[in-house]
Amino acid sequence: MKAYGIIYTVLSVILTILLAWMMVTGILNLNIIQTIVALLITIILWAGAISAGKNTQYKLILSVIVNAILCILFLYRLITRILFVQKYGEMEDPDGYGSPLAFLIGLAIELSFFIPLFVLFIYGVILTIMEKSKNA
Repeated sequence: MKAYGIIYTVLSVILTILLAWMMVTGILNLNIIQTIVALLITIILWAGAISAGKNTQYKLILSVIVNAILCILFLYRLITRILFVQKYGEMEDPDGYGSPLAFLIGLAIELSFFIPLFVLFIYGVILTIMEKSKNA
């Protein structure tokens, strides 16, 4: 369980660097929504990391739930991108508004968050099941 807390904290530090970059670019471009979303994701991420650092089963379950919330958010974005490409057959609107390169960059950034968080979520679920079976 201690390894889970350490991995969660290290992942949170790495993702916080990306989120800080998103906050700075949001502030410089006067994009309030991007800044607020990056700040909220950072807060949620660190709430899970702090609870994962505590070595109790309750805190472990709480950190897995927090991680699941983040995974659901990024999974939703991934599904909307897939449905967009399926609907239009390409990575821009039929009216030509949009950029395939921006679409791919956004997808890469979102996947850089989703994949490690999802792997951490699976690890947390497995660890939770093992802890429950050990205590039963």
